[in-house]
Amino acid sequence: MTARPAPGQEPAALGNPLEIQNRHQLAGFLAGRTDDEIAAIVAELGFGRVLETIFHRMVDEYLPAEGPRDRSVIQWDVEGPDGKYLTWQNFASREGLTVAPGDAEEPDVTLRIEMLPFLGLMAGTLRGIEVLSAGTLRLKGSLQLAMEMEAWFAVD
Repeated sequence: MTARPAPGQEPAALGNPLEIQNRHQLAGFLAGRTDDEIAAIVAELGFGRVLETIFHRMVDEYLPAEGPRDRSVIQWDVEGPDGKYLTWQNFASREGLTVAPGDAEEPDVTLRIEMLPFLGLMAGTLRGIEVLSAGTLRLKGSLQLAMEMEAWFAVD
């Protein structure tokens, strides 16, 4: 995530994380900035607002036919640039995906992750096994469910 923009390419052309419509645009945003630049932009825009945008975009890329047979609750605890965690839950099934901030329901799996690896996961530039192996993702609950999650979302 430390690639620089090509000469003559303005960083603004790479997008604002609040306007990103899909994982490809998020990948472009990340590729054009250093980790410090990404953290500064997210902090300036508001970490909560950026997370809200990303979680709502997940709904658009969800593939219900690939989702879990039984309704599953996935909790994300994402560490922001200030070191504080924000929590979101995904409610996934073959009928669809809904998302909500907070921890209203008992999760089947909880994923605790730092902001930059989270953004990489959402952009598709990192895989779950990579961040788990690197220790930047901590998992509690169903490992099997966590491993299945990447298949639930469109990659094109």
